[in-house]
Amino acid sequence: MKAPSATNRAATSDEVTKLRLTIEGMFIVSASAVGAIRTLAKMALHECERESGKVDASLIVDALNDICCRAEYADNNICYEAEQWGLGDTDEDVMQRLQAVRALQDALNQPPPAQA
Repeated sequence: MKAPSATNRAATSDEVTKLRLTIEGMFIVSASAVGAIRTLAKMALHECERESGKVDASLIVDALNDICCRAEYADNNICYEAEQWGLGDTDEDVMQRLQAVRALQDALNQPPPAQA
């Protein structure tokens, strides 16, 4: 559903309600992601400040991986919602690349097939 422009008719009550729900959803996703990313970054920074030889590199790597995943999740959700209102990138080549990336991510997240 595209948002009404200044040249279009006024928004209906139903459209305003849907837009508000979209905005609330985008806020929840972004606030949750930013809060988690902030916490993970602080944890990784704290680990970096430990004495030499006592730093757990795997904890830092795990935190950075989680930060990337949370940022990507939030970005995908926010962009999807924006696209529902006619905002964002609509270049067909870009959309095809995004679909290919999402398909690859889905394939990588699948458990390996069971061995017979």
